[in-house]
Amino acid sequence: MRSKLMNWLLVLVILISTVAPVGSTATAAGDKSGVLTNLSAVVIQNGKVITEADTINGKEPIEVTVSFGVPVAGDDPVPPQIIEYKDTVSLLLSQGFLAVPESIPPLMFGSKQLATASLSQAGSTVTADVYFNGDTDIFDGSGGYYGVNGEFTAKLQYDESGSAGAEGDHTVTILGKNYTVNIPPAEIVYNVGKSGTVDLSSRTIDWQVEISATQSGNSLDLKDYIFSDDLTGVGELVAGSFEVGGTSVAPAITGNVIQYTFPDNSVSPQSVTFQTKIPENKYYANDSQSVSNTAELLKDNVSVKDGSDRVTFTPPKWIEKSGEASGEYVGGVYDPSNRTITWTITANRAMADLDNLTIKDQLPNGLSFASAKWEISTDGTTWNHHSDVSVEPVNGEYTLTGTTSEMARLIITSKVTDTDTTTGTRTFYNSATLDWDGKPAGVNPSTDSIGVGIGYNAITKSGTLDKANREITWTVNVDAKGQNIPDMKVYDLLVYKNSINLNTVTADPSLGINLNDLTPRYGLKNVTGSYTGNGTLNVIPIEQGGERVADLLEITGLSTNTPNNFSFKTLVVDPNIFAGNKTSNVSNTASLFAGNDKLNDATGNVDYDSRTLEKELLKREAQADLAAGVNIHRTTNAAEGFDYIDKSVIFRLSINADGLDFDTVKNADDEALGAATITDTLPAGWEFTEIAPGQNFLVFEGTAGSGSSVNAVDITPDDVAGLTADFTETGKATFTFSPLNKPYVILVKAKPNESTLDGYFNRNQTSTITNNLQLIAEKWTPGVSRNRGVSIKSEVLKKSYTAPQQGILNWTVDYNPYALTNVGERIEDTLPIGLDLRTDSKGALLLGSNITAAELTLKEDGTLEEGDPVALVLDGNISYNNTTRVLTFNIPDNSKAYRFTYLTDITGDPGSVTNQVRLSKGNVNAENQAVNYAISSADSLATMQRGGWLEITKTNGATAATLPDAEFTLFSEDGSTAIRKAVSAANGKLTLRAIPAGQYILKETAAPLGYTMDDTIHTVSVDTSGPEVVTSIDGKTGTGSNLLTVVNYLENTVGNLAISKTVAGNDGDLNKKFTFTVTFTGAAGTYSYIGTGGASNGTISSGGTIALAHGEGIVITGLPKDTEYTVTETDYSSEGYHTSSIDAVGVIAADDTQSAAFTNTKDKPGSLVISKTVAGNAADRSKKFDFTVQFSASGEYEYFGNDGAADGRIESGDTISLAHGESIAITGLPKDAAYSVTEADYAADGYTESSIDDTGIILTDSVMTASFVNTKNVYVPSEPGSEPSEPSAPDNSPGRGSLTITKSVTGDAGDRGKRFNFSIILNGAAGFYSFTGSGGASHGSIQSGGSFSLAHGESITISGLPEGTNYVVTEEDYAGEGYVTSSSGSSGVIHSGMTHSAAFINTKDTENHEEPSIEDGGDIEGNDGEGLPDGEPAGEDSVDGDSVDGDSDVATPVGNQSGEGNKDSEGAAMGTPKTGDTSFQQAAKFGLIFFLLALAALFLTDSILRSRKYPKNETNQ
Repeated sequence: MRSKLMNWLLVLVILISTVAPVGSTATAAGDKSGVLTNLSAVVIQNGKVITEADTINGKEPIEVTVSFGVPVAGDDPVPPQIIEYKDTVSLLLSQGFLAVPESIPPLMFGSKQLATASLSQAGSTVTADVYFNGDTDIFDGSGGYYGVNGEFTAKLQYDESGSAGAEGDHTVTILGKNYTVNIPPAEIVYNVGKSGTVDLSSRTIDWQVEISATQSGNSLDLKDYIFSDDLTGVGELVAGSFEVGGTSVAPAITGNVIQYTFPDNSVSPQSVTFQTKIPENKYYANDSQSVSNTAELLKDNVSVKDGSDRVTFTPPKWIEKSGEASGEYVGGVYDPSNRTITWTITANRAMADLDNLTIKDQLPNGLSFASAKWEISTDGTTWNHHSDVSVEPVNGEYTLTGTTSEMARLIITSKVTDTDTTTGTRTFYNSATLDWDGKPAGVNPSTDSIGVGIGYNAITKSGTLDKANREITWTVNVDAKGQNIPDMKVYDLLVYKNSINLNTVTADPSLGINLNDLTPRYGLKNVTGSYTGNGTLNVIPIEQGGERVADLLEITGLSTNTPNNFSFKTLVVDPNIFAGNKTSNVSNTASLFAGNDKLNDATGNVDYDSRTLEKELLKREAQADLAAGVNIHRTTNAAEGFDYIDKSVIFRLSINADGLDFDTVKNADDEALGAATITDTLPAGWEFTEIAPGQNFLVFEGTAGSGSSVNAVDITPDDVAGLTADFTETGKATFTFSPLNKPYVILVKAKPNESTLDGYFNRNQTSTITNNLQLIAEKWTPGVSRNRGVSIKSEVLKKSYTAPQQGILNWTVDYNPYALTNVGERIEDTLPIGLDLRTDSKGALLLGSNITAAELTLKEDGTLEEGDPVALVLDGNISYNNTTRVLTFNIPDNSKAYRFTYLTDITGDPGSVTNQVRLSKGNVNAENQAVNYAISSADSLATMQRGGWLEITKTNGATAATLPDAEFTLFSEDGSTAIRKAVSAANGKLTLRAIPAGQYILKETAAPLGYTMDDTIHTVSVDTSGPEVVTSIDGKTGTGSNLLTVVNYLENTVGNLAISKTVAGNDGDLNKKFTFTVTFTGAAGTYSYIGTGGASNGTISSGGTIALAHGEGIVITGLPKDTEYTVTETDYSSEGYHTSSIDAVGVIAADDTQSAAFTNTKDKPGSLVISKTVAGNAADRSKKFDFTVQFSASGEYEYFGNDGAADGRIESGDTISLAHGESIAITGLPKDAAYSVTEADYAADGYTESSIDDTGIILTDSVMTASFVNTKNVYVPSEPGSEPSEPSAPDNSPGRGSLTITKSVTGDAGDRGKRFNFSIILNGAAGFYSFTGSGGASHGSIQSGGSFSLAHGESITISGLPEGTNYVVTEEDYAGEGYVTSSSGSSGVIHSGMTHSAAFINTKDTENHEEPSIEDGGDIEGNDGEGLPDGEPAGEDSVDGDSVDGDSDVATPVGNQSGEGNKDSEGAAMGTPKTGDTSFQQAAKFGLIFFLLALAALFLTDSILRSRKYPKNETNQ
């Protein structure tokens, strides 16, 4: 035994020596791949995740995403081994693949670089080498980083070299897991080539199709392949034209589809040819046509390849038409009297046989038939006269009777019926159609509408601009071409202003023309003396109301035989044109007259580009030096002007780019425009501010720039004579130039006032304000204006995200008050289901690198620059409500900008989620912003590799159909803090992902509409300590431990039945399965049940059985309402179990769960010791005394004898015999069994019998003791009044008994030296009786009514009291002295042969001190636990007698001796016995001596039991 112990100690020492202390780290040298945690790989091919059960296509590349945890010094607790800066890891990534040469991006953890990775190749083995050379503070703990993880993706291609490239399945390894790669059969390469050739002569298309099929370069037999061609729209198959390989065969024809099945030995390639007729609608079309055809190769009626061709052809020109004008000139003079148009229509160039060829051509109005003729040709070049047509046929239908097999041409001569003088042109339009007998239906050859013009324009006009002088030169050409145009002249009406009423004006009375025949042109005046050219100019004033309003130019003396040319100038007098700051189209119309009759007119146009006013901005960067940037920093981009720091804008005003002299340019009233006023009006809420100290503006002389913009001549501001400025009115600046005769640039500065500024920046918005600039003159009050917008972008709250790795989103929220106050107080970010913050299993946020905040600095362009970090304090400036899913950041200083970032794991299923952030000010939303993210399947899968996950399937319990819209929530172990939440999709599934390690509660929190909610509470555990993350629902293990199916039922239709098992008692087998039978009435069929506490799921029908161990249960779902149920457990009483149940029979209620709870209790058995003591000065210690033993428990039990008693077996009602000092121990008695031990009556022999615990209840795993004491004494009574010389034994002779009175003082203020007074009444006992004092009390005698006193620890025993005496012991009242008195046995009746006890306890405490009373069972100092003086007999019924060794008269110990000892002497209480008290506690009831003797008996019994268990011939080591 000793050597074995030493060996074990040695092993333990060795084991301890091999374990590094917690927090130790490995050295940086060597590969540390074994230090990584949760190493996993996700294989993706063509966007699909490949599992070990799937097959990889060996022809396509794969992507392997490797993820792992990186233990670092910042983890708490620090792992035994960590990854340190510049550590390396080599991972055997794959075997059977080749690395695709692509660089791997650096591995990141949040915004920090973690490592770099590269791939190396050795044969077909790929190794990934990871070098942890990132930011050092990730590794050394200085950055506070923990929970670090990394991820990289490698691209691989299967290695097909050697036998690995053979067709079929091959096994490969990827990061230690086996996958199957399939090399598919070599691809069959099909080719279907189709071509077509058009033969117009035969009106057919020849089609040729070349078909081939090869595999690995070998030609295949096309047996059972089908050639198929749909000829819809292609044309009819020419009979007998279908050939395969040059051999005519008959294809199968179904509708328009032709098919041919290749027979055996049709080795590729095969050639198929056939002809189709050109469709008539295409053959007879009059323009280019095309026909497309597709042939297919079918295998098993499925197309494997097709080939197409499109043939394009131009069918014969069935009909075409042209026209030509003639007869307009005679001897060079235009003669309208004999003009003709000749129409030529050509038909049947295909020279088809057409019966009764007919051309329909109806002449348009304005033409009359003159003649027509037919011509015939066989080559289209030489035309022979066929016949004349002298009379226009009805409906213009010209017919060649008989069959025409040549080309036919119809020539129609038509005469223009208008013979008047011609000064313009007219176009005649005509078309022709072809018809013949037997023409196919739906065919209608025709020509387009052909136009032929005749005549000419006798007058034309053009103009050129002289902008410097505001003059336009107009040039007019007039040519009568020899026609006799009497009194030919030209008129041109120039109107000064912008309108005129020709019906109210006055002119020269001799003017005979109608002024309304003229086209007035406005804003123009004739420039006197500018006319040149043919003819004579006469300027006729046009007046209105006595005022000249227009010039009518009349040009006469023009020649009709030769061309005429003349020009004149007009002055632009409309300021809206020459100063209108726009491009205006200036028109002028000259009208040709013959006398007073208008013949024609011509209009000329000129663009007038005026550049008077422009408003621009200076870019915000120009504010550092405005004058230097006056030209180079100008902009019209509204977003470039506002300075976000200064909150101002510089406006750039360009004035008079054309350089007009407003003192000389005149309007239509011949008035100079005069002084110019420029007014710059700001929008409401804006105001001008000094652009430089003491200056409201800067002005620069300039020159014309681009458009209306003016270039400053230099960068030095000028003083301009005659310029005044007025800024007295808020938001308005007025500049007056007197004169304005040069271009200028003016710079002014403006900004919004405080309230307006707050309005721009109190939320996310882009405000575009418009600023108006106007120029007017003294004589031109409409003037011109320009607007310029300024864009102010406010992003008080901006939210964005990046995806540092698959399945993780890094969110950034920027708060930017633009250095204003009272914008926001806190940022509240509501996370949608599907995005989750990183927390521990209790739902507490994990800060560190997961959530950060930093101050930002505002720049002049409104952007932000990151500054110092902000320390985050959980539930201080950062908090998270797991129920509302709101993350709150309290803004430290709302006038400063901050950047708030946090990581979320993507925990949702593929689909779109919206993350909502809100900026709050008090209880008011200052701004909201929603950002959408589309979750991919790769996201979901990647997240599942980084933590626990579980999948729930929701179904209809009645139909098994999947149910959407069921909400499940995962709570922390407290059942109240939400950790994850999801809603079932259309397929009834939901997945909770990225669950931290810990214990959780899962339950349904919302049922689909119309369904009852399942109220089952499930337990979930996530363990990340091993190489793989393990998630378990309801204690399940192995595959599927994280999967759960939950059913719902329609409301008011079904209920559930929950059956649970509890095993109680100290001997119950918690692993034992107990069988139950479940019967239903009114519920036929089979029902699903859900296991809880580790029980399996399953199905059950009426009469079925289940087996449950302790803590397990099932919930039978979907039982029809009103079903009656009975749950019956198999009887296990023979194994010592007692079964109790609650609601084992009941009725199912709709939408509720009934519970049937079963408890099986099994306790360890107890023992009963029966001991015998014989006492007294006349006792016979060898005498055998008989005892009858009764049990409530049936059966026979073994007992063991001690000190001479024999062993044996006993059952209820049996008798045993014991002499003095003997005892037996009966073993194996059931807990709670009642027992009684009755001794035979030996009074006749002079014995008085007393017993302790002769009846009782067996306690589990305890020894109960029934102690019997028989006493026999010889006693001589004392004389009245005499006092014994020495203490004597109490007189308990037959017919007499004794009374012991004891005194105890307790409490921290009790006076133990004080004597307390007592009186006694003895009814039925006349005379004096002796008493013996103990503990310092004196001896003496007393009669009824007598008194005595006792101090703490003292007692007296009055002997020889007659049987039947009624006694009452009364203590004086000491309450006035602060004592509380309690007593036990202060009154009673004397019994023969018994000593009675009256115990008194006086307690006195200071405040708040407590002392146990007799009823409390407290141990009183100096007493034995029952308020008796130490050494006194205990109990009301103690017995006088001899000691067991005959040396003195002491009481025999009695009571339960379970082996538990008294508490120690330092204050632990030994109180009044209670249910379940041990034998040592009960021993205290009878005094220390009895207790010690009982303890000795217990040890003796134990020795007997051990000797029975271990026979003497065995060695107990």
